[in-house]
Amino acid sequence: MCVCVCVMFLGYSVHIQVTKSRDLNTRQRSITFEVEYPEADEGFQPRHRFMSAYEQKVEQADNSYQYVLFACDPYETIGFKIPNQPIDKREGRFFTSWDARSKLFVLQLYFEDSPEEQQREKVEE
Repeated sequence: MCVCVCVMFLGYSVHIQVTKSRDLNTRQRSITFEVEYPEADEGFQPRHRFMSAYEQKVEQADNSYQYVLFACDPYETIGFKIPNQPIDKREGRFFTSWDARSKLFVLQLYFEDSPEEQQREKVEE
């Protein structure tokens, strides 16, 4: 599933593409964020961070979710609500990239399988 949007923040446009997928071999769920910052200041690189539902003050905290935030000058910080499951940070499972020429920031993450999903995989084999 892929969603593409173009959003205006204080006169600056941001092009965002979010893709949900599964690894064909491991069946791990994955989310890829592609954020284009056409007006990014020269020499600046976007940053990301994860935030718990209890840190944010926009909506009532829900332990089922966490947030991934993206920041880049001169833009406002943007955030996405994602499942509150451990992120698989092993090599090849967590990836970020900044292309300064095209001004495209990419973050791809995989979720670690929950014990229930691991058990389900064993039963299916």
